[in-house]
Amino acid sequence: MKFLLEREVIMRTMKHLLNKYLRECPSADMMADTVCHVLNCFLAPKDFQKKMDDGLVKPEQKSLKQLAELHFVKSAGDKPEAQQEK
Repeated sequence: MKFLLEREVIMRTMKHLLNKYLRECPSADMMADTVCHVLNCFLAPKDFQKKMDDGLVKPEQKSLKQLAELHFVKSAGDKPEAQQEK
């Protein structure tokens, strides 16, 4: 029972924190990064959290649009090479 109560309190707190961060998010493109960052801070192993605190791991801020464009460019670049090999 104690575990369920602790989990309920943590989830409700996370809901309020995530809601706050999403409201303060500067652009809709960065919402996914915001959600990922909050969940990483909450669910990441202790050694990874220490690396983040020490600055050994640095997040890259890329929007979904930028990631899609990078994927599209990479995919488009791979196709002609595959056809040349045949």
